[in-house]
Amino acid sequence: GNTCFMNTMLQCLSHTRELREFFLSGKFCKELQRSMGTKGELATEFAGLLSKLWAQDATYAVSPTLFKQAIGRFAPRFIGYEQQDAHEFLRFLLDGIHEDLNRAVGRTQSRPQSVKQSSTTAAAQYREHADSFMVDTFSGQLKSVLQCSVCHNKSIKYDPFWDLSLPIPEKVKDADLSDCFEAFIEPEKMDGDESPTCEKCKKRQPCTKQLLIQRLPKVLVVQIKRFQYTMYRRSKVTTWVNFPLKNLDVSRFCAPDTDLVKYELYAVSNHMGGMGGGHYTASCKHATSGKWHSFNDSTVSHVNTNQLQGPQSYVLFYRAESDIA
Repeated sequence: GNTCFMNTMLQCLSHTRELREFFLSGKFCKELQRSMGTKGELATEFAGLLSKLWAQDATYAVSPTLFKQAIGRFAPRFIGYEQQDAHEFLRFLLDGIHEDLNRAVGRTQSRPQSVKQSSTTAAAQYREHADSFMVDTFSGQLKSVLQCSVCHNKSIKYDPFWDLSLPIPEKVKDADLSDCFEAFIEPEKMDGDESPTCEKCKKRQPCTKQLLIQRLPKVLVVQIKRFQYTMYRRSKVTTWVNFPLKNLDVSRFCAPDTDLVKYELYAVSNHMGGMGGGHYTASCKHATSGKWHSFNDSTVSHVNTNQLQGPQSYVLFYRAESDIA
């Protein structure tokens, strides 16, 4: 069946060291909760799959049949063998495992959110209802700055993110990942029907909106937006995107008071072919040997680092090179 969309993300997550150690050590058992989400089932199945993948004596391909059945029980869209978007599957899986491990279940919520809040307050309020090992690992924070074009008043909002979806600059044959980040933080004009209400003018005014990274996660997941959807057509952007394997520096795209860190690439989810189906593979760096391997469903082969970049790279997994406070 066509489960390559699932296989690619399972390999990338399996090579996420923090996640693998947390599940294989059994630490996750102490944080399982049975009252919400999949009632612990998804996290338990994921742990079982990881233990098979990393078994010392494993010389065979592991079939994720039981895991796929568990996924299908909670997300019917993944039941059959239709091709799916691997990034959508990743989001579902991370959120599902998070719900199974959410320490905030049963906590009483504090005061309602105030209109003006700091980054720290927003992060604390998010943790009141979303607090898990998955949040510890994957969650960062975006700063959204809305500026009125008439009175120039700024209104600031902070929101969590688990991955960043970066647009590819238009009309270029090849781009650097930094170009995609530039496009992501490019101020967006909002006028006409899109005009928000300015809190100072007390009426709808043309504004500019800009996103900046306020808090960086331990694991930074970056989706390169290769799939475009309009009312009339669906298309894939095959622009070659270059990205660094080490020392990814995102400081230019962060708010001034962000605690900075550099990132190292350890996994890539690839999509070959067009919109009608195509095929997913994963390229991952082995935790101990440091060598890169290509995972193509049940086939594993060595891959050179100069083969990682190209028109097929879709989701990039980066790990912080140093500790984040």
